[in-house]
Formats: sequence, structure tokens, C-alpha cells
Amino acid sequence: EGGKASAAGALWRLAAAADLREEIAQTGALYTLVQCLAPAGSATRRAYAAGAVMYFAEDSPQRRARIVQSGALPALAGVLQDGCMLGCENAAGALRALAVDPSTRDHIAKAGTVPHLVRLMREGRSSIARANAAGAAQLLTEDRLEWRKTITGIRDQFCQEGAIAALTKLMHDGSEEGKACAAGVLKNLGTGGGSSAELAQAENVEPLVEMLRGGSAEGKANAAAVIAGLCENARMRELVAVAGAIPLLMELLKSGSPEAQAGAAGALKNLAVVNSLREQILGCESICNQ
Repeated sequence: EGGKASAAGALWRLAAAADLREEIAQTGALYTLVQCLAPAGSATRRAYAAGAVMYFAEDSPQRRARIVQSGALPALAGVLQDGCMLGCENAAGALRALAVDPSTRDHIAKAGTVPHLVRLMREGRSSIARANAAGAAQLLTEDRLEWRKTITGIRDQFCQEGAIAALTKLMHDGSEEGKACAAGVLKNLGTGGGSSAELAQAENVEPLVEMLRGGSAEGKANAAAVIAGLCENARMRELVAVAGAIPLLMELLKSGSPEAQAGAAGALKNLAVVNSLREQILGCESICNQ
């Protein structure tokens, strides 16, 4: 067992070099790594193998397809379920890399990964694991017209497993990357409308507004899009305004990324249906123009 763990560790380290990946993969290493993910192996061996799979999946659709065809998805779900902290980090990272291809997303969900990703977002011991889980969830729930039926089913799975509460917690206490990805998942889950009532809760407002104030560019764009959706609800408009979102949205409309500007514009449009809030928006606009 020690030799197998060492070999998996060596492949993990070598695969960190992008220019070596294809040459290594041609030796049959992908199949070997999938075997190393099996539950019979030690936690260390499985963690190292998951890390190598993550690297091999990063930059090649062909390798991603071969990894899926080799039976890696149920094995990665198993590592998420009972692996060590490093194993969870790497397995979630591997799923995140594999989910880049829309054609793999249904396979990933059907492999039983969703409950484990939600649990990891909620209570993972590592900020890296939680961020990777949220990054995978963001891709799995991303809207794609040609995969609309599949994506709707995956979103339903996440909601049924309690993803919204887990994402709210992650926005409160996660890393900057984890918070940005969590907001991205909430944006995706709100797109179909099926989870609107659960999303429209007061506890979601504060972390979203904080992200507008000090998050990454991606986090601000995702937060603005979620707030735009929340502000379709009459009760949430006042909560969003009281939390101080209006000047932050105005600033984002002025200087944010195109995605952030679109979200901010949508949020401000929904807020402006209330006369008192429209006056606040106009007041902020006059200040910004001074």
C-alpha cells in the first residue's frame, strides 16, 4: 500500500507541470489513478490520486472524457464521502475541473456527488475544499440552453439536499473564492424560479451586500445578479435597501465589470418600483455625478 501511495503522489507532483500531462497520460496513468481512487486504498493514496486526476482534467477535454469513461466519477464521490481533508480538497477540485465540459455534468450528478458537495460546502474542514465544492456546484448548475432539462434536474437535486442554507453559510464564513462561487451558485439556482421563495430570506441579504462592498470582481458580479433576483420580491426590496445596497449598486453600475453592471442595473430597476427607493437611487445618482 505504501508503494502505491508513493506512486500516486509522484503522479500528482508530476501532473502539476502542464507540459508533462499528455505524455504521462499516454502511458496509461489515467486508468491507474482511477484504480487508486477505490475505497480499498488508504486515505493518503486516494487523496494523491484525486489530486493527480484534478491536474489531468484541467486543460484537456480529451483527457476529461477519458477520465469519465474510466469510471472516476463514482470513485471521486466516494472520496468526497469518506476521504481525508486533502482527499476532499482534491476530489472536489477534480469534479470542478471535469464539470467545465457541459456534457459531463449530468454524469457527475448521477454519480451521487451532489449530497457530498453540499455537505462539503456546509461543513468542510478546509476553505479550499469548500471553495472547490462551490466551484463545482456553480458549473453544474450553470444555465445552458441546449442542456436546460438536465440543468433543471441538477438544480433541483442541489435544492433538495439543502444547498441554499449551505451556500448562505459559506457566504458568511468562507474564503473570498468560496464566497464568490457560493453567490454564483445562488445566482444559478434562482434563474429557474423554483427556489425563489427559499432564496428570498433576510439572512441572505447581509453577506451579499458585504460582497458588493468588498468582494472580488466575480463575487460582486454574482452578488449583484442574486440581489437583482431577490428584488423581484416586494418584501426583499426594503431589506436590501436598509442593508445599504443602493450606493454600492450605483458604484458597481458606474465602474464594475460588464456582468456586474448588468446585475446592478437589474437590481436598481427592481428597487425603483418603490417610490421611496427610487428617490434614494436618484439621490445617489446626483451625488455620483457631482
